[in-house]
Amino acid sequence: MSQRTIPTVWTLSRDVREGRRCVWCSKALGDDAVPAGMARGYWGAHDRSVRVDSCPACAEAS
Repeated sequence: MSQRTIPTVWTLSRDVREGRRCVWCSKALGDDAVPAGMARGYWGAHDRSVRVDSCPACAEAS
C-alpha cells in the first residue's frame, strides 16, 4: 500500500490545520477522525508543523 504525501502546512486551510476537516477531502471531522501524519512547515528557524487528521474513508484509501 502506498502512502499519500501530506501537503505542507502553508497549503492547508485553517480548518484542516486546526483538525476540523479532513486533510484529503475537506470533509468535516468528528470523533472518528484518524491521524494522517504531520504537515511540515518552517518559518525561518520556527517549526510551524501541525498534526493533520483524515476521515475514516480517506484513511482506508491511503
